[in-house]
Amino acid sequence: MVREIRYIRVRRGLCWPPVGWSVSCSLALSVVSSSVPFLPVFQSFYPRTGLRNMQWLILGRETALTIGTITAIIAQAMGELTINLSVGGVFTENIFYGHLAVASGVSTILSLPLILLYDMAQERSYCATVLFEVIWMLALVILWVVTGVKTTSVTGGTFKDCSAFSAPTQATLFGLCGDAQTLVLFSFITAGILGAYALALTGVAVSSASSGKSIWTHYPIPGAKKH
Repeated sequence: MVREIRYIRVRRGLCWPPVGWSVSCSLALSVVSSSVPFLPVFQSFYPRTGLRNMQWLILGRETALTIGTITAIIAQAMGELTINLSVGGVFTENIFYGHLAVASGVSTILSLPLILLYDMAQERSYCATVLFEVIWMLALVILWVVTGVKTTSVTGGTFKDCSAFSAPTQATLFGLCGDAQTLVLFSFITAGILGAYALALTGVAVSSASSGKSIWTHYPIPGAKKH
């Protein structure tokens, strides 16, 4: 089991975590090493350095934010379609869930890529500001859960069975029904992905704090130019 934090230099000549950045991941790494018997198989694909011990954390973060963005795009598109198809009074029920989906989608689509691009654009170590990310991820989770719950009030009633709108004259309602059901699915998927990421991030921060170290919120920039 891994019992120490290693400073890992990635291909671009940077390290993760950076020097001066007090984050304890040893507990998380120990749990993973002991609970996942096939972890060495995946580690064999990486060089025999400390990189393989932390790569899964970096990879997990990038994967969660990327997939979360994709699912948010789909959900936001369903909200847009709902609003557009409702024009003309074909669907007389409240379409507030469609507006919620658009608001949640825009917030997610604009923020998650920026978080990743911010790291890539910096000439310094791979990093993240945990406190900000945890708060923002939880805010997005709440938005998506509310969107999903609000949409289920429609899919559990009017749009419970889309086959009821199979008549040619009800094509618009059939489309709205399918969009609503898709929106419910991807709203909860997005909330689940971002919630899991926020939980993992919180676990790392709490582990660090319980060890008497600084939480992952502030760090010096190695090699930064002094003005």
